[in-house]
Amino acid sequence: MSLNMNSYMLLLVLFVLLFCISGNGVYAFGAGNIPSFAYLEGRAFRHGDIEDTLGDLAKKAGGFALGALIGKGGSKFGGLDVKRVYFGNWLRDYSQAVDVAGLQKLEIQTIINLCMALGFLAHGYATHEFEVTEERLGVYLPTEHIDNPKGYPDDARKYHPKLRGPVDPRELEIDPYTGMKNYIANENGSWDTSKALVRRTLERCIHLGRQHRAHGRKEDEYEAYRLLGQAMHTLEDFPAHSNFCELALVNLGYRDIFVQVGDQVRIQSRNGAWVAPLVTGTFGSSDFIHSLLGEATDHIVSISLFFGDAH
Repeated sequence: MSLNMNSYMLLLVLFVLLFCISGNGVYAFGAGNIPSFAYLEGRAFRHGDIEDTLGDLAKKAGGFALGALIGKGGSKFGGLDVKRVYFGNWLRDYSQAVDVAGLQKLEIQTIINLCMALGFLAHGYATHEFEVTEERLGVYLPTEHIDNPKGYPDDARKYHPKLRGPVDPRELEIDPYTGMKNYIANENGSWDTSKALVRRTLERCIHLGRQHRAHGRKEDEYEAYRLLGQAMHTLEDFPAHSNFCELALVNLGYRDIFVQVGDQVRIQSRNGAWVAPLVTGTFGSSDFIHSLLGEATDHIVSISLFFGDAH
């Protein structure tokens, strides 16, 4: 038993160090929050920082919403509510480990165990609503991050049945109606889209929220929070993983902006103007490392500060 535990802890340390020894210059990317002791606190934002804004919003719509916003009654998202929402968001970053590359090297349960340990470091709770299960962790799906699926392995489902199937070349084409790649929001094909995924997730979230209101089951409430965070992850990735910000700058009149596509790649918008399409990038192993690098580094620094204070 002791040997197994030592082996597990060694594997965990190696797993964390893998993120921390590479990618110099990555200061605010991906999972977690900018730590309070960091220079970039309030200047840059990760998924967790965006979720923290829920603390300023009303949790209940209707008559109590205004009262909650101005602090005179009603109900707002508490600190633990925000953590429960962010847990769903956090899982989407760590589900990226359940992909072809990861499954070729590790058993699925090993990946889950590692995520359990990192989850406790991230959230500070080991209660049921923060438990990392195979169902909650899921697998890497490009639609959850609005990633371009170009080049994704055709045989991915050989490693896990929930991974996506072969890429349809039509997914990679530009939808002339929206100006975006088809895999983002064009639901007229046989492929799944990020738009459809967000809608399904929010529909399930709303359904569970209503069930909680009708029957008072805390499990339904916590699952609704998790699904809200899951949907928010994809929505947050829209400007982060695409050339949306560059296109917005061009629309505001800025020039000499590289819009992540060639100068001749233009489509005619509905107002007649020729504009660059909205595209996203592909996702690789180095992106996975950078996505989790900041949070893993923060945990190690926090532990170091704790032991430093203890002395």
